[in-house]
Amino acid sequence: MRFTRIRARWFGSLRDLDTGPSPLPGLVAFVGPNEAGKSTVHRLVTALIHGFYPASRDQNPFAPWGGGDIDIRAEIELSDGESLEVRRRLLATPRGDLIRGDTIERLDNRTIPAAAHVSERVYSQVYAITLADLGRVEQQTWDSVRDHLVVGMASTDLRPPRAVARELGHEADRLWRPNRRGNPRHRALSMELMELRKSRSRAQATDRDLREAILESERLASNLTQLRERRALAARSIEELRALLPLRQGIRKLDDFFSLVGNPSGLRELPVDPQGRLTELRERLRSARDEQADVMPSTEERVRVALLDLVGPAVADGDPPDGLPPGLEEACDTLALTELAAVLEEVEGARQAIRDFAARRDERMRRPAPRAPPPPIAAGVTAFVGIVLLAIGVLEGSVALPLIAVVLVTSGLLLFRRWRSERSRTSSVMDQRAFEEEELDRLLEAAETRHRLARTEALTLLEPFSPPPSLFDRPGSMVFRDVERLVEMVRDHHATETRLARRREAASADLARLEDAIMRVAGGVTPDDVARAAVRRSALDQMEQLRSELVRESGDLDQLRERVIQAEEGAASRGLDLPGQLEHETDALEELDRTIEHGLAEVATLEERALHLSRGETVDLIDGRIEQIREELLDIERERDRLFLLSRIVERAEARFREANQPDLLRRAEAHLATITDGRYQRILTGRGEDPHEIHLQSPHLPHPVPVAPPLSTGTREQVYLAFRIAIVDHLDAGREPLPLLLDEVLVNWDEKRAGRALELLQSLSLERQVFLFTCHPHLAASVARLGGRVLELASPLPVEATPQVEAQPPGSAP
Repeated sequence: MRFTRIRARWFGSLRDLDTGPSPLPGLVAFVGPNEAGKSTVHRLVTALIHGFYPASRDQNPFAPWGGGDIDIRAEIELSDGESLEVRRRLLATPRGDLIRGDTIERLDNRTIPAAAHVSERVYSQVYAITLADLGRVEQQTWDSVRDHLVVGMASTDLRPPRAVARELGHEADRLWRPNRRGNPRHRALSMELMELRKSRSRAQATDRDLREAILESERLASNLTQLRERRALAARSIEELRALLPLRQGIRKLDDFFSLVGNPSGLRELPVDPQGRLTELRERLRSARDEQADVMPSTEERVRVALLDLVGPAVADGDPPDGLPPGLEEACDTLALTELAAVLEEVEGARQAIRDFAARRDERMRRPAPRAPPPPIAAGVTAFVGIVLLAIGVLEGSVALPLIAVVLVTSGLLLFRRWRSERSRTSSVMDQRAFEEEELDRLLEAAETRHRLARTEALTLLEPFSPPPSLFDRPGSMVFRDVERLVEMVRDHHATETRLARRREAASADLARLEDAIMRVAGGVTPDDVARAAVRRSALDQMEQLRSELVRESGDLDQLRERVIQAEEGAASRGLDLPGQLEHETDALEELDRTIEHGLAEVATLEERALHLSRGETVDLIDGRIEQIREELLDIERERDRLFLLSRIVERAEARFREANQPDLLRRAEAHLATITDGRYQRILTGRGEDPHEIHLQSPHLPHPVPVAPPLSTGTREQVYLAFRIAIVDHLDAGREPLPLLLDEVLVNWDEKRAGRALELLQSLSLERQVFLFTCHPHLAASVARLGGRVLELASPLPVEATPQVEAQPPGSAP
């Protein structure tokens, strides 16, 4: 078992302790000054494994100083790789949970199952070792170690075998010795036997009187039994008559009801109150008719208003005044609103397109047309002048004139080229404008065609409503809203008309059925007929209720009638009726009660006399006591032999256990001690000196084996008993889950070398068993770190009035 993480929100002086998410290794050292909480962490680990002791918050010494509740938890890894999480809290009562994956097991204050082989007491004495524990062990002999191994691991109420064998021998000697000395119990029993023999003759006379009283009491008791049987028969007969009289009245009343009801055919179809039901149904029918007369005109008016909003007054005014236009409901049912919405949207879209194209065309028409540039006269004149100057210059042989002529001709040509370019551009613009105007005319014509077709389709869909052509001058959304509203009003009108018609028909049908039922029963529906039918219907209910009660109380009615007839015939044979028979038997029962009461008084007198006589010792009692004393004398001898034999058996069993287990423990302890002392002490001996169980050490540097007691140094004695503790722990965990070893300041009296070798031994042990070392010495913590262990620093103690804030810190960090 390895703790990978330990957390304590509240535990004694500790608050918010957390060893961190990094899993703890096999060797862990908690280092801190005095009162930093090392011993508290020591007890925290024990509580995580075995629970809280004491299990009361008020008595537990580790209840938080700040007034909260103990709250601790840990993550554990078992030797088979299974991961657990244990959570414990101490409220008014202990609470604990064991988490295995997704499963939560209720733990309460029980030990973790993996540690069940070691009790909390044994774990605290053997596994959780403090310096004070080593101090106590050094004063014990090997006997105490052996006794603890034999009985201390199982239960606190077992005793060492040596003490049991010695006490069994003392008890055997006390009970019996061959010379009979030291046996006061034996002498007392012999004298009591003589006195009992004298009392036996006096008890024989008393016994004869007692037997006579008992016989007379038994005779009276037999008579009382017969009287009680007669009384029970009379009581049952009276009880049956008392139960039968009201049943007889019920039978007679049932026959009266049957005569009044007559033939019940048809009566069950009537309600309990026929007249009230008639009135109710007639009122329902009148209310349905009135509601139909009140509601229908208003719904028709709403339909008319909706139709007026859609088609206008010219069409709506021509409708007949006493109803809706014919075929309006069918038109509304067959109208496809989705299709109509799409068509109206198409009409509105086409109309908008016509407006857009017409506006664009008007805008084109308002824009001025581009004008063609005038002919380039200046360009021709300039070129002509240049040519003339060029001719003159050539003829005169001038140099300047040809140059000027070339410039003028070039300028004329450039002006002419510019004119051609502007004329070509103006022609292109005019052609583009003409094309765009033709395209707008074509698009406008297509939009008008689309609008006309969509409008025609809309008129076709709305043809059952006879819409005017001006209907589509309004926006399509308004038209669709009016159509949708009209359809909704028409459907609501139809639903209301159907609902009111069904209510009226249902009320009329219920009324007709009730009148027909009354007619079949009473021959008419006049108030007198209805009253007679109501009387018979009420009598039928009472008759059936009475019949149910009689059947529930007495079972079958035919059998009840037979019982009544038999009872009446039996009473008539005595010249009585049923009430007279009940009175006669009641008188007889009272006489029997008086006779029984007198007999009970006589029996009580005899029993009191017998009790007085029985207070003395009887012959049987004295004979039994005599026989008991004889048996007890023999038992004393047998018990002495048994105790003597048990004493020898216990001694032998203890010797066999020691022979089987001590050598193994000695070998383990010798190996650990040799490691710690670097071979200086390799042998541990027992059975030397005056005490055959005293522990001795043997070494080559010693002239003879020395006992593990002063003047041997304190450190060496602690090393011996620590080796024994580790050996006992290995023995206890053999074949089971290895539990953590807790060592609190056990190395303080050791020199540096032996302490270092002990740490190396603990590091090797930590490969199989987790080891927690608690110390206030930083150099020991540093040695643990060098060996690959984890060092956790505890904060310095706070003042008493402060709330403790304790955290596990890495080495060198501030607390």
